[in-house]
Amino acid sequence: MAAVQPGARPPSAASERLILAARVSCRGRSRWKRIWECLNGFTQFSTVLISSIALLFHIRWSRRATALGPTILTTLGIFFCFAGHCLGGCWISTRTNVRSSVPHLLGGIRTAFWSSVVGIFWALTLKIRVALFGDATLPASGAQEGSTVDDLARLLVQLDRSIAGGDDAVC
Repeated sequence: MAAVQPGARPPSAASERLILAARVSCRGRSRWKRIWECLNGFTQFSTVLISSIALLFHIRWSRRATALGPTILTTLGIFFCFAGHCLGGCWISTRTNVRSSVPHLLGGIRTAFWSSVVGIFWALTLKIRVALFGDATLPASGAQEGSTVDDLARLLVQLDRSIAGGDDAVC
C-alpha cells in the first residue's frame, strides 16, 4: 500500500488493485513487447493502421506515393492524436470519482503520443527513401507518344487557315 499524505484521502482498494495490476502485467518482458501490451486496443489499432498504409506506400512505390505518402501518414498521426485526446477526455468525470477516470485519460494520452510518433516515423522513412534512392521511376510503356514543336506549328497553321476561311479543317 502506498504512503498517504497527511490530510489526503487514502486511495480506494479498487484503484490500488488497478495500479498494481498495470505494474505487474508489464514486467518481465522485452521492452517492445511490454510497450505493445501496455497499449489499449484503440492505440494498437491506430499504430497498425498507420503502419499498414506506410508499408503499402513502400511496396507500391510510385511518384504518387512519394508525393502523397508523407502527408497522408502525418495527417493520420495527427488525426489519431486528437482522437486519443477526445477518447481520454470522455472518461473524465468530476461528479463521481476522478481517480477512476485517470487510467482512461492516460490511455488517451498514450494513443495521442504513439499514433503521432508512428505517423511521423513512417513519413520520415518515405522521405529518407526518396533522399537516398531518388524518386520512383516512370513505368516504361513502350514508345512514348507526344507532340513535337513541328506538330504544334503544323496544327497552328491549320487552325489559322480554318479560321480565315481556308480549305483545311483542323482534325
